Amino acid sequence: MCGIAGVIGTASQRNNQAAESMLESMRHRGPDDSGTHLWERDGQQCVLVNSRLAILDLSSAGTMPLSDGMGATITYNGEIYNFQDLRQDLAASGETFKSHTDTEVILKLWRRKGLECLSTLRGMFAFAIWDDRTEELLLARDRAGKKPLYYSAQPGSFAFASEVRALLNSDLIPRELDLTAVDSFLMNGFVVSPWTLVRGIRQLLPGTWLRVGSDGIIKARGRYWEVPAADGNEDPDRVRDLFKDAVELRLISDVPVGVFLSGGLDSTAVTAAACANHADIRTYSISFPGEAFDEGPFSRHVAAELHTQHTEVPLTLNQFSSWLPDAVASLDQPSFDGVNSYFISRVVSEEGTKVALSGIGADELFGGYPFLPPTAWLARVERLLRRGVLPAKFIASMQERVPARLPMSGVWKALEVTQATDPALSSSEVRAYQATQMLFPFWIRRRLLPDHAVPSAGHECGLPGEYLDFLEGDLGNRLGTEALGVILWRIFLGERLLRDLDSTSMSVSLEVRAPFVDHLLVESLMGWRAKERMRDNPNKKLEWDLFEEPLRGVLQHRTKQGFIFPFDRLLRTPQHDRTLGAMFMNGSTWQDIGLCPTVTQDIWSRFQSGEGGVLWSRVWALFVLAEWCSRHHVKATV
Repeated sequence: MCGIAGVIGTASQRNNQAAESMLESMRHRGPDDSGTHLWERDGQQCVLVNSRLAILDLSSAGTMPLSDGMGATITYNGEIYNFQDLRQDLAASGETFKSHTDTEVILKLWRRKGLECLSTLRGMFAFAIWDDRTEELLLARDRAGKKPLYYSAQPGSFAFASEVRALLNSDLIPRELDLTAVDSFLMNGFVVSPWTLVRGIRQLLPGTWLRVGSDGIIKARGRYWEVPAADGNEDPDRVRDLFKDAVELRLISDVPVGVFLSGGLDSTAVTAAACANHADIRTYSISFPGEAFDEGPFSRHVAAELHTQHTEVPLTLNQFSSWLPDAVASLDQPSFDGVNSYFISRVVSEEGTKVALSGIGADELFGGYPFLPPTAWLARVERLLRRGVLPAKFIASMQERVPARLPMSGVWKALEVTQATDPALSSSEVRAYQATQMLFPFWIRRRLLPDHAVPSAGHECGLPGEYLDFLEGDLGNRLGTEALGVILWRIFLGERLLRDLDSTSMSVSLEVRAPFVDHLLVESLMGWRAKERMRDNPNKKLEWDLFEEPLRGVLQHRTKQGFIFPFDRLLRTPQHDRTLGAMFMNGSTWQDIGLCPTVTQDIWSRFQSGEGGVLWSRVWALFVLAEWCSRHHVKATV
């Protein structure tokens, strides 16, 4: 696991310095080692850098960027879990190896198979390979988007990095806020790819690749994986075998490995599978003693039953508050939901563990969210609207009834589905999902942002047009719950949870592995009919049935509980009330990021008064957005 970056284009000292600056800014992603590779010819150059978190082959043989001696060089972030099998196949074909890393395996596979090598990789990855012979750079990203990869094309240079912050620190990109992306943030609580908050910085979409010439100009792009269509092949034994294999492969490491253990179904399934063949599994949890949502007793019970080496860290409200600034600072892009994973990652890292397994991804596969049934209902209503069953006058009258006090939640959110400017861009399920998950509805966003900030074409529902095209490729002919399952996996998991988890865990130099995101397991489960796969929503009956045998006596059935932190109560304490209040009442804060100060101040006042519809998540989202922009000196130009 590492931080990767590079610059290609016109040879200059500025580009060299930019690469070094990006490397320095990502030391937290790879504190163990670092390296630089420089190629120059005819006034063009390619500089690759890498900051390494050593997990496999801790020797200097694993230092990156890694060259194959024949003109190809790779800088790589991630883990290829089937690298040992791939290595054996390559060795049988005559390849020899100088290290025991998966990095070298990728490079040799690429040399033999080119882009076809991507389909053989089982794992999480983002990498760049420079080829001296063709004078081209290849960028590629894993299927789920677990590892990030950002890029920016500027005059005379093309730069890429694992983090937006690194690209900003290169000083190649103006620190200018993209107000269209701000609208996406206000809609979602995060910015959806390929947009970022910074104009000119984009993220490579999951399961895709990009080829760039030595002049820094993008030459080609493509996609190598889509979410497979449901084929009705419902094989419980295959799912169990794939899950056991996914866990076992993710335990391969030359450093200590632990497991995030909440005591819930997902993390317990991962822990039980890990303990099946290993007697020294370490588990970690956070508890909130005395709180109704405290999961400490559940994680302690599971740890005792499975005989793990368990560490539990109780967090008081004061300690939670003291860690919160570091948690916010860990976000590479602002997110209203990202800091929870920072706390457990910090606990694990401070215990000396460099790799942890997580149960993330199970809720999206098995339907662990209560909002799915009302979302499916809203999608059916939206289809009636699109077909004209409900007249335009009715829709207009509903929009006119929006109360003057700007409601932000409840059934009023359903009006968001009437806002499509080009219905052909997105499906009914996409619009319904976005409406139910929406942070700020359109009547708030229109008042927060200047009139010219958001163009009327090229995106829908807070989603970029390019992302909508990408998503439609996964959806195919799916409708209803079948479609919602894919949308949930792509947006909720891929654009929100995985991005936040990578940023917060890598800020404390911790690699997190996710068995439920294994693409072979995902392909197998996506073959099931959604009605069966996500039955008894949100209690995930199929997941219980699949893992009942190893969990019998270890875990009792209980109502699903999320990873809950006491944000609402925390934000109302005197300390945070003063901190947030000072920011919200400072008009220049909001003017700098293109938002209307009177509207943000009204939102804060309504939150303080306890008025319905202004939940803590709205206030927190605005705070995190403003804090991130201030920290990184990113401003709107209006």
